[in-house]
Amino acid sequence: MNSAGSSLAAVVRGHNRRIVGEVLITLGVGVVSCIIVFGGMYWLTYLAFTMCFRGLAYGGPWVMAGIITGVFFLVSLAAAWRQVDPIAAAGVKFRHTPGEMVKDMVGIGLGIPIIRRESLAGGAAMLIGGPANLLELWPLWNGRLPTNADLIAESQKLLAASAAGVNPQAVRDPRTIAILYRLHLIKAVHQADATLLLQPTQKGMELLAAAK
Repeated sequence: MNSAGSSLAAVVRGHNRRIVGEVLITLGVGVVSCIIVFGGMYWLTYLAFTMCFRGLAYGGPWVMAGIITGVFFLVSLAAAWRQVDPIAAAGVKFRHTPGEMVKDMVGIGLGIPIIRRESLAGGAAMLIGGPANLLELWPLWNGRLPTNADLIAESQKLLAASAAGVNPQAVRDPRTIAILYRLHLIKAVHQADATLLLQPTQKGMELLAAAK
């Protein structure tokens, strides 16, 4: 593989490393969020059935806590799958007017929670957050680019040819277009005669210049 191809391969590897990093971060955030939110829900539910609702704890407090927490997790997972936005769905606009601040202060002072749509929507968003991160893992992982040497070489040839303009229909392997486009190395430019040509972006021209 020539130096230009090696440069493109390095760009592809760098892109894939960023994808893997995003996957690991998203996985960590999702797991930690689920542990904190649903672990806290399980603990509070367990305490409630232990201290206040022992007579209703079928199978024991830990069983009821697990069932309730599991139901909330499945509902949150389904909402995350459907990409529900609780805040937008409720039409919530967060406001901090003096009257609302006074109500919050009074509620805190008296130990009475002031429940508004903002707090309910925020709570729902918190429940959905962890599962949403977990569901995002697969699309992120699929964002990696192929590292096949022959495909990289063909992509490099296309990048070099794009300096003079390339008709997309003349490209034998559409995957080369996808690789270069996703790396922001080429762009589609409409010509005066309504034809479409692939041309290098500024980043693409810099990569070609560095390979010379």
